Amino acid sequence: MEDYLLLAWPAPQADTDIMRTSARIGHALAQAQNMPEPQPLAPTRNEEQEAIRRRLLQG
Repeated sequence: MEDYLLLAWPAPQADTDIMRTSARIGHALAQAQNMPEPQPLAPTRNEEQEAIRRRLLQG
């Protein structure tokens, strides 16, 4: 059995940040029949936003 913690909040569309993945979910996604259409590319982050993102990812 696998457990997942998903956090979501309202925010502008941005790049996906994958914190951790497993082979099981990756396989399930790769085999999915009804994959959604890709979203348009998000705007790039400025240096300040990227620094904040890196600091938050470090925990």
